[in-house]
Amino acid sequence: MCILSLTRECRRWFAERPLRGFTLLFGVLAVLAYSAMPAEELTFDNSFIIGDDTRLRAFSVDSIIQIVNRDYWWPSLSSSLYRPLTTFSFWFEYSFLGYGTSPLGYQLGNLLLHGFNAILVFHLGRRLGLRQTAAALVTGIFLLHPIATEVVANIVGRSDLFATAAVLGGLIFYFDALERTDRRGRFLGLAAAGLCGLAGVMAKESAIMLPALIGWHGLLRMRELRQGAVEARTWLYDAIGAAITFLPCVVFVLVTRSIFSDAPGVNDHPFMDNPLMPEGFLVTRVTALGVWGMQIGQLFMPLSLSSDYSFNAIPVANLEEFNRTAWWGVGTGAVFLALLAFISSAGRRIEGLAFAAGAYVIAMLPTSNMIIKIGSIRADRFHYLPSVFFW
Repeated sequence: MCILSLTRECRRWFAERPLRGFTLLFGVLAVLAYSAMPAEELTFDNSFIIGDDTRLRAFSVDSIIQIVNRDYWWPSLSSSLYRPLTTFSFWFEYSFLGYGTSPLGYQLGNLLLHGFNAILVFHLGRRLGLRQTAAALVTGIFLLHPIATEVVANIVGRSDLFATAAVLGGLIFYFDALERTDRRGRFLGLAAAGLCGLAGVMAKESAIMLPALIGWHGLLRMRELRQGAVEARTWLYDAIGAAITFLPCVVFVLVTRSIFSDAPGVNDHPFMDNPLMPEGFLVTRVTALGVWGMQIGQLFMPLSLSSDYSFNAIPVANLEEFNRTAWWGVGTGAVFLALLAFISSAGRRIEGLAFAAGAYVIAMLPTSNMIIKIGSIRADRFHYLPSVFFW
């Protein structure tokens, strides 16, 4: 159902001259932008995840069993991260396609996935009420923005690419299901969205945000329920169906957490250096808000990119003398409050605005250190999926 809808959307894309021009222009610019991407050898985390992983070296049933039973960083480190879908993709490329330790094939695969995600961005933009030209411009920004460099060029960014595809695809399936008038079609759409959620958490744990995004959309639909635009029975059916659909996703996370409960946490890994780990609640949240504001600023002025912000590259907020990070945190919090007031009123008149704004916040929360402290204070790849809703 969703695939047919996506196919029709693509046909309409190529049927209109302005959009054909956008496609050609964006395609050429994307190739030029990533023409310097090919690396000569595996570097950074790639050397551990691909170069040292013996599971990838044989296209066999034993390798499949090992991938299912071991964590993401095995055998280099003991980790609580479990991303079998991402590991399976590396295994297929390493053994079946014969890429071995040559980075080029993996990087080209990342670039193709980035292009596929751009198609999903266009389709989702149309679902949120954007006209075709506007959706095409948003797609072009997403495709060409330098913030995607780390995700595409760094091979292990594959997990973020898969997670983004799963979240965007799940939302599209969900929106398609809401438009179905027959129960069978609606159930199949919700089931497909649930499978996307399950695939997403098997690629990267941050894809757990998909149920939250659907829940956020359900809360916004309550206004339509009160206004009589949606029947109570229909809304309740959608809510129950969505909850049941994403039960496998939640179960998967709980089971894997239980299996790898003895694995070291993010603060126990020698390569992790998040300076927020020993800090208290207030300092952590002000710093996290400051970093969030810096990342938003980078969306508008991407003058510098980095593959690593650890080792005290970003100082924690000093609430006594107010350093740069503290000012960023206070300023970002004030801007967020002002935007909240604007969106709460304008969101009723502008289709998709309230959902996109809330979706941006939800997409950022898992990696923002606002809720839980993670292994890094900041990374350019953290803004890859949230930037979709931002633009």
